[in-house]
Amino acid sequence: MSLACSPVRNAVVIALAQFQGNNEGNSTVVYCLEVVGNLENEKEFHVIRQPFPLYNQVGNVVWSNNQLRNEVVARGTVISFQRIQSASLLCEAYRGNVGKVLDMNMVLSKLQFGHQGCNGVAYRGIREARPDVVVTGRGIIMQQYNWLHPCIVLIGVQAAKTLDGRVIFTTIQGEEYSLKNNCRNHMQSTIDEVTLQVPRSRNDVGSFVLVSFPMANMSDQYLQADCEGILISSANLSTQNPGLQTYEMSRNPRGLCFVINNFIFQNEALNRHGTEYDEEALEDLFEELSFHVNVVQNYTGREMWDAAIDVAAQDHSAFDAFVFIIMSHGGDRDTIYGVDGRPVRIEELMSEFIATKCPTLQNKPKLFIIQSCRGSSTECMVPPNCHIDSVPGFSADSTLARGTCPQEADFLLAFSAAPGYYSYRNPKFGSVFIQVLVNVLRTHHHDSHLSELLQEVTRQVAETGTAQAVQVPAYSNTLRAKLYL
Repeated sequence: MSLACSPVRNAVVIALAQFQGNNEGNSTVVYCLEVVGNLENEKEFHVIRQPFPLYNQVGNVVWSNNQLRNEVVARGTVISFQRIQSASLLCEAYRGNVGKVLDMNMVLSKLQFGHQGCNGVAYRGIREARPDVVVTGRGIIMQQYNWLHPCIVLIGVQAAKTLDGRVIFTTIQGEEYSLKNNCRNHMQSTIDEVTLQVPRSRNDVGSFVLVSFPMANMSDQYLQADCEGILISSANLSTQNPGLQTYEMSRNPRGLCFVINNFIFQNEALNRHGTEYDEEALEDLFEELSFHVNVVQNYTGREMWDAAIDVAAQDHSAFDAFVFIIMSHGGDRDTIYGVDGRPVRIEELMSEFIATKCPTLQNKPKLFIIQSCRGSSTECMVPPNCHIDSVPGFSADSTLARGTCPQEADFLLAFSAAPGYYSYRNPKFGSVFIQVLVNVLRTHHHDSHLSELLQEVTRQVAETGTAQAVQVPAYSNTLRAKLYL
């Protein structure tokens, strides 16, 4: 088979979409716009032509999570590619990561509506982009399709919301559509149910959706359009109610999830049986959520402190968030115990991640999840077959109650139990809090933000207890926006 290859060119990743043939969220289609000019100067580079799907190193349009992670491919990443053409295929093939990340607001500002010379192209409506489409109760369909040139277009929107796996939007031309939403990060793109700013001029694209007529179902006479990406201009964010803003969570990996699991103590009576189920569940969950997970076990108090210092000193600039999970025994004054019995104040561990000590996490959400008891409670009796994560003889004195979570924005602190209450763990399946947390996040992270999810965790954990065995999780946060994992 004869192949024609173009010279190597550059492109910027603008969207990641879930592959239609996979509902598990672990395979992705990567969409790009070609970039030309001087990438070192924002005034000297341009995006050109229309979006295209990027084929990976093995010639497949579908990328695995491992491939994305290994190649550090995320929205804004600049990659190199070649255009390859044969008698039966025209595709853009990945050749490498250039090592640069472009600001998406700057990328959007380079687009123009309609066919404006060689600039990147966006449209004010579906019919402007494809006059031949047919709108039916099924959605937007085409009767004719050129398999060599997939139809992938950027459509400017003035209002949009996500609902039940679909994106409902109004184009700049006033067209109203509802499309299946394949976007891997739509909840992180600030579309909840908000009105978006109408572009101010021809060159101000504003916000848009990426619409494609997929290459799947080749036997179908009609090919239904889907939404593959949602891109929001920062100009729109300033005009919205701050309560509707969300944290950006589009990079892959999203960030580091660092887990300390203490279960073999110098005092064998304190060994935490069953915690291996929690560790496995958390590792699986956060890998599914596109975090890089690092699990360590059986740290002394000094080692926990050193680990916090070391992790805070790392460069998190390529990430959107950070998660720190500790599972151990706890005591008074919100301390967490190392396997040597040495206590460490959670407040002091968190303080290592304030902006002055960890500048690469500034303005990014930092989540701390603690599975432990927080002192003793006279209201608690231990249920049969359950263990508790506390060291006897301490009273409750709470970081949450005293409000001494770091006094700056973007922190969340989640405890498995309220001050003075036990945190239950079953040797046969793990702790109540962690298992409920994992189940709720895995089931609802697409459609609810983290604060809503933690409320549901509280409800479910509380309802698993009895009058003799009460466990109520507790949370405190200084988050400035909604966080969708």
